[in-house]
Amino acid sequence: MAIKGLVVGGAGANPVRPVALYGQRFYPDLAVFYFRSRVLAIEVKYLGRTQRQNSITTALGQAYVYQCGGYPLTAALLVDLAGRMTDGDVRHAEKVSRSEGIPIIVRRRSGALFSQHPS
Repeated sequence: MAIKGLVVGGAGANPVRPVALYGQRFYPDLAVFYFRSRVLAIEVKYLGRTQRQNSITTALGQAYVYQCGGYPLTAALLVDLAGRMTDGDVRHAEKVSRSEGIPIIVRRRSGALFSQHPS
């Protein structure tokens, strides 16, 4: 994408400027800048068979930290490798998290591919 001033950072791309909060540095997995202004931060978590609650709350918490650190748009991307979340689970979680200002994006394993986010 060739938009003057648009910079994407994260794993495999440009370095990401950290958000400093609570005496710690937090690095989004994906960040978009327009020139030097923060635009979007996304935290990605893979959900396996164990520690799912920890991964979900960590993703949402880090998205909140990025909001506090000056990103006007943040989101949590949850990749359900175990395929345990139902469409109803995703819709409910999306409604709750969006009402708190942090949208979630869920992709579930479906064979060798990943399913789309339910509408």
